[in-house]
Amino acid sequence: PFASLNRTTIWMPLQHQNINQPVSMIQPMSPVGIKINSNLGASSGTVDVSFSFKEDVPGNLRYVVYILENGLIANQKNYYGNLYGGSETLYNFVHNHVLIGVHGNILGNNLGQSATEDSEIILSNLSVNYSAGNVNNLQVVAFLINEQGTVLNVQVADGNTEKDYEMAN
Repeated sequence: PFASLNRTTIWMPLQHQNINQPVSMIQPMSPVGIKINSNLGASSGTVDVSFSFKEDVPGNLRYVVYILENGLIANQKNYYGNLYGGSETLYNFVHNHVLIGVHGNILGNNLGQSATEDSEIILSNLSVNYSAGNVNNLQVVAFLINEQGTVLNVQVADGNTEKDYEMAN
C-alpha cells in the first residue's frame, strides 16, 4: 500500500510515523477558493463547483471532482505487522474516504477559461456515476491543478450540502 502526496510524491512508509512529510507540503497561501454544492443519490449525482480567484493564475488549469464514501466495512489485510495488535487480517475494518466516483478524467478536466484576479468560474451540474452503500456517508472533493500538476487548492464537503469558499491566506 502507498499514498501519493500532491499526486507527485510517494508518502514514505510507515505513514503514521512520517506525518512531517505531508505537513511540510502545506502551503500557507492559495490564489483560489473553492465552493461546492452537491445533489447525490445512491447511484449518481450532480456537483456544482465554483472557483474564485484572488490573483491571475496563468496556464492551462484543470479541475478534479471525486465522490468519496465513509463507513464501508470489510476485512482488511494488515500490511504492517506491528499495527492493530499484529493481526494478519483486520475483520470488519471501517474504511473511510473511499473513492467511489469521479467526474470526467481522474487526472483532471480542462477548466477551459482564464483565471484572472477577482474572477469566478462556475461549473454546474457536473455528473458523476457511482454505487453508494449509504448516501449519508458521501463526501465531495474538488481541487484545482496548475499546468505543472501542482494542486492550487482543495475543498471537501459532505454530500448534499453546500460549502462556501475557503481561501488559505
